[in-house]
Order: sequence, then C-alpha cells, then structure tokens
Amino acid sequence: MGDLEAWMTEEYLHGLFAPYGSLNAKIIKDKITGAAQGYGFVEFPAHEYAKRALETLNGQAIPGGMGRNFRLNWGGSSGGVRSMTPEYSLFAGDLSPDVTDQMLLSVFTARYASAKSAKVVTDPYTGSFRGYGFVRFTDEGERNRALLEMQGGMCGTRAMKLNVAQEKKGGMGGGGGMGMGMSAP
Repeated sequence: MGDLEAWMTEEYLHGLFAPYGSLNAKIIKDKITGAAQGYGFVEFPAHEYAKRALETLNGQAIPGGMGRNFRLNWGGSSGGVRSMTPEYSLFAGDLSPDVTDQMLLSVFTARYASAKSAKVVTDPYTGSFRGYGFVRFTDEGERNRALLEMQGGMCGTRAMKLNVAQEKKGGMGGGGGMGMGMSAP
C-alpha cells in the first residue's frame, strides 16, 4: 500500500485488511533513521484473499485517511504473487493537481486495452502532489502508440507531456509492484 501517512502504524494497516483475511502488515522504514518510507506490505493466507482485497479496496477512500484513497498493487516479495507478464511504462508529466490514479488510467483504457495500472506520484512524507505519474501497459506496441497518439492529450485540466518511462537502476524490472505488496504463500 502506498501513500501511507506518518501516523499509520502496522496495526492500523493490518486492521484495514483484517476483513479480507490479512495475516500481518509491514511498513517499510529507513534503515538509518527508522522513519516510515510511505508504503507497506500486507500478507494474506492465499492469493484469492489478496485478490479480493485488491479488487474491492483499490481507489476507495481509506477509513480515517483524511481524503486519501487506497493505492494498491501486487508486491514483489519473495513469497508474493508476481505477474510474469512484461509491463511497459509510460511517464505522464505536467498533470493537474486534481488528477487521481483512476482518472489517469481511464484516459488510457478508453483507447488502449493493455493499459493496466496508473500511479500519480506524491511525496511520501507530505502527500504533496508531484505533477507526474506513470501508466503501465502489457503491450509494448500499445504503449508506443499511446506515446504518439496521446502526446498533449488532456487529463484533468492540463495537456499531458508523455515519454517512455525508464526503469530505475537496480529496480524490480517489468513486473514489479507499485504501492502495496500483497503476498500469499
């Protein structure tokens, strides 16, 4: 789960997912300072439990989350469920502050069936909007077509500036999770 606020504890996170069968929750912290990094992982007893939580809660308001919505996706822990389908990312810049993950995704799913997820980036400490996001596709050709066809297209109140997203060096690669790790043994 991404965009966690500093006050959110592992117990709180576990409680949010308990109705879906969560076993435990882990908030990732800086190894030196011990400060929360703004995201965490939830473990479930089986894939079906995690899938139901993801499909039901993703994009919904977090109880007590001060207007924040759940930002969930499959994580990449060693015991986790990972997609083996390659994914191709598109960077979307110059987004207006009202743009949400769902809004960004819907702009692309209207024209490209392989657009599977979107994430609008916020500061993990302050929650401040950063003005850009990423859209993931399962088809490289569609991602490339979207880059050409949607360049300057509207999302919210601004025209998007698009580019092929570069994977972080040492990153998780094509199938990595964004936001929430949901693992099932």
